[in-house]
Amino acid sequence: MSWSTRILVVLVLLAGAFAAGWAGHARKAARDALQDQLAAERGARVLEAQETRRAARNADALTQDRLRSERRAADADERLRQLAASAPPAAAACAGGDAASGPAAWLLRDQDRSDLVALAREADAVTDRLRACQRELSGSAPITHKADDHL
Repeated sequence: MSWSTRILVVLVLLAGAFAAGWAGHARKAARDALQDQLAAERGARVLEAQETRRAARNADALTQDRLRSERRAADADERLRQLAASAPPAAAACAGGDAASGPAAWLLRDQDRSDLVALAREADAVTDRLRACQRELSGSAPITHKADDHL
């Protein structure tokens, strides 16, 4: 075998080794990219699951807030009805004293009492929605105030 043939064979072998190395590196790079993509996808699924659980907790808390507000409004409505029912008849109130000295529910008409309870219910609903927004934005427990007991 001549020197030129030997050099040609060595060059062909070197080119083949270079091509094999290049192909192996490309395959490893593709595998690494796929693993990174799978890890990112798993991370996104975990975050999505956490967000879903947090949204469910917030929805449950809002439901509980609304139920509590509705119960509070119904209790207030019933208390006001009972107070109004305990009012003395109009003639007795005029003859025996001032009707204004009794509870305010004695002075309110039924429609006015209903309107006040409806306004209080609406205010509680707004407060409940505000708490839900706070929970959604902060990802934690809502800020609560003692002013919620206005009924």
